[in-house]
Amino acid sequence: MNGDTSVNAPVFRHIIVTTMGPWISTISQPFLLTGPLLCLLLALLGVQLDARGEVSVSAEIHPPRVSLGEAAVLEVQITGSTKASPPAFPEIAGLGFSRCSQSTQTFVVNGRVSQNIAFSCQVMPERAGNYTLQGITLEIDRQVHAVPPVSLEVAPASRTNDVLAIVGLSKPEIVVGEPVLLTVDWLLRKDIQGYEIRIPWFPPRDFTVMDPIHRRSQQGQSLPNEDDEVVVINPQTAGQKVFFQRGQAQHDDREYTRFRLQRLLTTLKPGSYRFEPTQILCRIVTGAKSSKRRNFFGDEDPFEAFGFGNRSRVELKSLLITADPVVLDVKPLPEEGRPEGFSGSVGSFELEVSASPRKVKVGDPVTLTLTVRGRGSFETVTCPGLESVLGFREYEAESKVSCEADGAAFRGEKTFSKPLVPTEESVREIPRVRFSYFDPERREYQTVVRGPFPIEVAPSLSDGTVGLVTAPEPGQKKMDVRPAAGVFPLRKPSLTQFRDRSLPWYLRPGLWLLLPLPAFLCLACALFERRRSRLRSDPGLQRSQKALRHARQRLEEARRTEGSEAYQKVSEALTGYLADKFNLSPAGVDVGNASQLILPKGVGDEPIVELVSCLNLCDQGRFGGDASKAAREQVIQQAEKVLTSLARTLES
Repeated sequence: MNGDTSVNAPVFRHIIVTTMGPWISTISQPFLLTGPLLCLLLALLGVQLDARGEVSVSAEIHPPRVSLGEAAVLEVQITGSTKASPPAFPEIAGLGFSRCSQSTQTFVVNGRVSQNIAFSCQVMPERAGNYTLQGITLEIDRQVHAVPPVSLEVAPASRTNDVLAIVGLSKPEIVVGEPVLLTVDWLLRKDIQGYEIRIPWFPPRDFTVMDPIHRRSQQGQSLPNEDDEVVVINPQTAGQKVFFQRGQAQHDDREYTRFRLQRLLTTLKPGSYRFEPTQILCRIVTGAKSSKRRNFFGDEDPFEAFGFGNRSRVELKSLLITADPVVLDVKPLPEEGRPEGFSGSVGSFELEVSASPRKVKVGDPVTLTLTVRGRGSFETVTCPGLESVLGFREYEAESKVSCEADGAAFRGEKTFSKPLVPTEESVREIPRVRFSYFDPERREYQTVVRGPFPIEVAPSLSDGTVGLVTAPEPGQKKMDVRPAAGVFPLRKPSLTQFRDRSLPWYLRPGLWLLLPLPAFLCLACALFERRRSRLRSDPGLQRSQKALRHARQRLEEARRTEGSEAYQKVSEALTGYLADKFNLSPAGVDVGNASQLILPKGVGDEPIVELVSCLNLCDQGRFGGDASKAAREQVIQQAEKVLTSLARTLES
C-alpha cells in the first residue's frame, strides 16, 4: 500500500492541480490585489496606535495606616497622555481632601516628547476606621477615567504635642460696635517642611477686620519679611495672604515656636457667631535615614570610608491639627438710659473743643475744632452736635482720624473741623457741645458737655454786594509800585544792531542738509506702502509680525491679575504666540501639540522642555487654586524666558 501511494503521488498532485487550479486562481485574485493595500493600512494603523500610546491610571496611598490626627498622601499617576484635569473626589464620610498639586516629568527621546503626570493630595481623616477610597474620577483627553480604589486604615488618636492650634477671643460677649481681639496661635516643636492653614470662616462675614500690627508706620518701622507671609485657605473663597508674628512661647511647661495671627473684629449687627474649627495640615521632620551611595557601575562608593559616601534622607510625617471652635455673642445696645442725640459711639472717650477766631463780623466764619480721644471703635464716632444753632449758619464738618491698636481695642483721636457763620449781631456765644457714647466696661451711657464759648460779633461793613475796588479802604496803606531797576536794564540800542548780518538763504548749511530729505521720504513711503500692501493681502503675515507683541501684552495683563485668571493669561500668551506664528486657531494649540509644532523649526530640546513645563504650571495654577504673588511672578518670568528663546529661533 505504501508503495502504491509513493508511485501514484505525482499523478495525484497533477489531478488536483488541473481540476482545482482554475477555481483557486479565481478566488485568490482579489486577495492578491488588496493584500498589499491591507498590509499598508494595518502598518499605518499600528504606527498610529504606537504613537498615541496606552493611557494608564494608577493610585497609591502612603502610609496606608495612620493615626487620627495624622494625614496620608494620595498619589495618582497618569502615563500615556499629556492632558489631564485634577481628580474629582466624592463625598466620603469621615475623610477630607486638600487641594491637589500637579507634577510633570518631561522627556525628549529621538525628537519626541513624552510626559508622565502625577497628582498628589493630603487625605485628612476625621474619625477612626477602615476606609476604601473609590469613586475618584479624572478627565483625560476629554474622557472620564476611574482611579483604582485604595484602602486606608485610621487608628485611634495618639497623643502628640509636636503641633498645637489654639483659637481665642479677648471677650466671649460684646455689644454692637465694640472691638474684640481674635488670636490664632500655632505652636510647633519640630521643623516644618510645608504647611497648609485652613480657616473656613476667614475673613468672617458681618465684621470689619483690621490687622492690629502697625506695619507701615511713619516712624521708620520696616515691612515684614517674606517668611512672615502665609496663605490662609477658605473652601468657599480663594486663598488669602496674611501676615503673622513669629516668636517663642511656653505651653504646658514646654518650649514652642509660635506663629500668631491676630485680627481686631468689629460688627454692627447683633447675633451669635460661631467660628468653626481651624485646621493646620503640616509635615514635620521625625528623623533622618542614611543610605549608601553607589557609583556608576552599581558598586559601593570607595570614598564611603572617608565619610563622603553616605547621604541622609529626611523622614516626614503629616499631621492634621484641629483647634476648638469658638462662639462670640454680640448683644444690641440697651434702650434704657439712651441719651438723645446718641449716634452709636462705643468706647471710653474724652472731648476737647476750641473755637477760633473769637472776634468776627457778621458773615465771617468761626472754626469749631472738636477732638475725641480715647479707646474704642473710631468708625462709630461721629461729630458731636450743638445744643442749638440759632443765629448761625452751620456747615458740614471735615474729619481726620489717627489711631492704632491697643490690646483688644483702638487708641487714638478723631478731630472734626466745623465752620460756623454768625448771621446776627446779637450772637454772644457758641452754644454748648454734647457728645454721648456707650462705655462697654461700665455697661452704661456717658455724656460729655463742653462750652458755651463766648464770641464778639461786629456788624458787617459791606452791604452784601461785591464790586470793583477803586480806592483804598479807610485804614489801608497805599502800595508803592517801583520799577525793578537792575532786573531789566534799559539800554538805548545803536543803529548797527538793526543791520542784518546773517548769510543768504542759499548759502546756509542747513539748507544743503535738507535737500536730500524729500528723496529719503519718498523712498521710505514707497517701502512702507509696499510692506503695508503685503500685510494687507496676507493676514497670516500680519499675525506673525504681531505675535510677540501680543504675547508680551498678555503677560503684562497677567501681572495685573490675581488668582487663577493670571495663570490663564500666561497660558494664552504662550499658546497665542504659537498660533499667531503658524497662522492657526488659538484653540488648536495646547500643551499636547505645542512641542510638535516647533520641533521641525529647529528649536532645541531645552526651550521645548521649558515651554511644556510652563504650560503645565499654568494648568496647575488654574485648576489647583491660587498661589502666592511670588509664585505667579516666577511663572511669568519663566514664560518671558520661553518667549525670548522661541523668538530668537522662529523670527530669525
